[in-house]
Amino acid sequence: MTPNFAPGDNIAIKLPSHQFADSVTFYRDVTGLEEVGVSSPVTHKTSGFDSAINIYEL
Repeated sequence: MTPNFAPGDNIAIKLPSHQFADSVTFYRDVTGLEEVGVSSPVTHKTSGFDSAINIYEL
């Protein structure tokens, strides 16, 4: 049985630097959500997904 993930209203996740890459990988590869809106590497890291999930590096 394949899990089905549906979008929420708006979820913001703020993570320490050492957890950022693993969290983005989880939401992209494990849940299968499409990654949209990746920030510039010069600024603080942020990554958005098509389900209104935004991940921010602290």
